[in-house]
Amino acid sequence: MYDSRIIRIPTDAASHLVCITAAIVMIAIAVFLKSPEVAPYNGIIQIPSVSEWLSSPIAIIINTVAIISLVLLISTITNRFGLTSSYSVLPTMFFLILQCSNPMTGGLLQIGTIAAIAIMLCTNTLFENYQKPRIERSVFMMTLLLATVSLFWYEFLLYIPIMWIGLAQMHTLKIKTLFASLIAIATIAWIYTGAVYIDLLPTPINPFHGTEFNINIPDYANLPSTTIFTIISTIPAITILFVLKLSTLYSEMQDKISVRNYNMYINTVAFLTFIFMIINPSQILNFLPIFNCVAAIEAARYFNTIRTKSKLRFLYFITAIYLVLYIIWIL
Repeated sequence: MYDSRIIRIPTDAASHLVCITAAIVMIAIAVFLKSPEVAPYNGIIQIPSVSEWLSSPIAIIINTVAIISLVLLISTITNRFGLTSSYSVLPTMFFLILQCSNPMTGGLLQIGTIAAIAIMLCTNTLFENYQKPRIERSVFMMTLLLATVSLFWYEFLLYIPIMWIGLAQMHTLKIKTLFASLIAIATIAWIYTGAVYIDLLPTPINPFHGTEFNINIPDYANLPSTTIFTIISTIPAITILFVLKLSTLYSEMQDKISVRNYNMYINTVAFLTFIFMIINPSQILNFLPIFNCVAAIEAARYFNTIRTKSKLRFLYFITAIYLVLYIIWIL
């Protein structure tokens, strides 16, 4: 039955296009007025002249296409699996606000944006295989994708165990699926070893030399200004997520079991990515696109039904915060 108290937010294709167009304008302004920086990262395979290539005009175009691809993936996941109402513009809007309000993630192609695409593709595959008895081939392909990206960014290896947690939450973690995942990791290792053997790739002197992932206490006092501002800009999203989770604990219990499990996985990725950012703040710009994806889904779930003016004003307040942060950063 139609509830007259619900405040309707535009959900048609035009509203999505408006959000995407606004994001492209924000990216163009950030690139023109600011000099975004490529976040440092290390992997077994090193991209030649990474800082120059990732900040080139071609890379900026690729980054814009990647962001739009993430929008499509996030919208597909939230709508297809009942996390929000059909055709909701909220996942699109929230992700673009979070991603593009920071010129460093909106204006340049960071390795984290590529990693976020891999995570969202795997999330879609995880959800569509919910409770299915035979998903070894899907698990093999998901792990193959994650392991391939890990060759370029060491820290991304952490998301393979997170995928195993997701398999358990989707009730599909078995000896066979775990074995399929390990076979995929071995396959990537075998392909890489063969490429080194026939000189397609250089032999690394020390594969883990220079990686910034360690167990040392982060030196927050000596972080560059870019990282500090990124941390500050992340605080509103983290605070909002914490408040939202507290306020929706009861309502989430009324969801279907499958939706609760989907949301549990989204929460797991959000929480662990947040922990990774705290442990390794020098990599925050690479972890941030992944965090933005899951944070956008969670925020969209909370604002999916707006029945009070105060909740609508809260939505406007969040949008205003990130637009102000964007303006401060580019000036």
